[in-house]
Amino acid sequence: MLNKAHILELFKKLDQRLEAKCLKGEIGVFGGAALCLLYNERIPTKDVDALFEPTEVIRKLVADIAEDENLPPDWLNDAVKGFIPEQNPEHNTIYDGKALLVWVPDPKYLFAMKALASRANTTDLSDIKLLISKIPIATLDEAVEVLHNYYPKGQISQKTYYFLEELFDKNS
Repeated sequence: MLNKAHILELFKKLDQRLEAKCLKGEIGVFGGAALCLLYNERIPTKDVDALFEPTEVIRKLVADIAEDENLPPDWLNDAVKGFIPEQNPEHNTIYDGKALLVWVPDPKYLFAMKALASRANTTDLSDIKLLISKIPIATLDEAVEVLHNYYPKGQISQKTYYFLEELFDKNS
C-alpha cells in the first residue's frame, strides 16, 4: 500500500530520472491516490491512477522504479483515462520538482468522478463521504449539481443517482 509520504518519494525519484534525461513531465493524479495526497486522513492506496506526459517515457521510468522499489509495475497507471470528463479541471499542485509537476483535481471534480463510479466493495463510499465533508455538500440536490457540472446527464447511470439518494437519506 502507498501512503502520502511514499507516493511523494516515488515522484521525487521519477523527477530525478526525468531530469537526468533532460526531460519534463506532468502528472495529474485521480482517485484514491489524489485523496491520499490531499487529505492525510485518507487510507493508503494500492496504486496511483493518473494521466501523464510524456506517456511512454514515464511508463518506462515507472517500471524501472517499480523494479528498484519492489512495487507492481503499474503502481502509476493511466487506467482512469476512460473516466475523465473532457474539460480540464481546476487543480492543486502537489509536487513541483525540477523536471516533474504533479497535480490533483479540485475536490468537486474528484467527487463527481467517485460518484459516477460508485463501485461496491471498494473505498468509493468512504472516499465520497470524505469529499462531501471537505467540499462541503449538504444536500442531495447539491451533490447532483456538482455531478452535472462535470458529466452530461446521459453519461450518468441511474445507479449513481440511487447511490447518492441512499447516501443522503442515511445522512439525514
